[in-house]
Amino acid sequence: MKKTITLTGLLLLAHTADAHAANLALITAPMNLINVAVLLIAIAGVVGSIQVLSLVRGGALSKSWQLFVVGFIALAIGQCIFVLNAVEVFAAPSFIAPALLAAAIGVIIYGVWQAKGVLE
Repeated sequence: MKKTITLTGLLLLAHTADAHAANLALITAPMNLINVAVLLIAIAGVVGSIQVLSLVRGGALSKSWQLFVVGFIALAIGQCIFVLNAVEVFAAPSFIAPALLAAAIGVIIYGVWQAKGVLE
């Protein structure tokens, strides 16, 4: 009990940011709707690639599907940062989301290259 009270007190003292309401009206802007759609597609890609990875476990194509999982996760995190910045919930530096998207594209292309090498 003492640990819980102490930890709660420390967390309350450590939290110094102001609370602001999210601007949810911005989510209906056309570019933000596209970002939300890409986020949903990326999440579906993560789920689908994990399912395929579980089917090919230990096979010749497992390395490429591992890369697809990592690429879709990076894409989902990048899009999540875009959406959270758009609705003003989370303020991340402007270079993080594009860097994650570029990394996702690179990893997915490398996974395609790996699969092409295995299938030749």
